[in-house]
Amino acid sequence: MTKYHVDVPLYVTTFALVFNKTTYDQMSVAQKKVIDDHCTNEWAGRVAGPWAEFEHSGIAKIKALPDHEVYPLTAEQLALWKKAAEPLEGAWAANVKKAGVDPDATMQELKADLAKYKAGY
Repeated sequence: MTKYHVDVPLYVTTFALVFNKTTYDQMSVAQKKVIDDHCTNEWAGRVAGPWAEFEHSGIAKIKALPDHEVYPLTAEQLALWKKAAEPLEGAWAANVKKAGVDPDATMQELKADLAKYKAGY
């Protein structure tokens, strides 16, 4: 077991509820309303929020354990991690562009959302 821990949120989970368009189109108006009313960012937060809070509460538990050290990521370490991720972001941007979407605008939108919710680095 490790006894040194970096206090940095690296957890990401993607959930998707996917419907075949033909199946969705065959639903009644009432059924579509239920789906449309509940497949929102608000509902995603309602589901993921308590889970994230539970996971985050583990930090205090680890800090309380004897012989465990929890430390923050330094600015220098963060800069190195970002530099290491540049090729991945470049490959992502190339694939987004191939799909006909502007990667710069998409990344700006993501960064704006992260800032709005005080998330990310």
